[in-house]
Amino acid sequence: MYLILQQDTPDDYVIATGITTQIRDFVKMAFTEVGIELDFIGSGADEKACIAACHDQRYQLPKGKEVLAVDSPILQAYRG
Repeated sequence: MYLILQQDTPDDYVIATGITTQIRDFVKMAFTEVGIELDFIGSGADEKACIAACHDQRYQLPKGKEVLAVDSPILQAYRG
């Protein structure tokens, strides 16, 4: 990476480990790192990931905030 940053002209580079990993597994590992557990529904191109559990308090709604209401006076001021 150091040599990439030393180039005179910018270019696109792919940095890889050489280890083949399915996208599903990569996504699961990435979300696990931030404390989010995923369930996968469907298969093939129709497969979707859904949040099964969130173990990090930063991403959880406070108790009693299941419904969020938004006051948007700034956006309405732009609309006129």
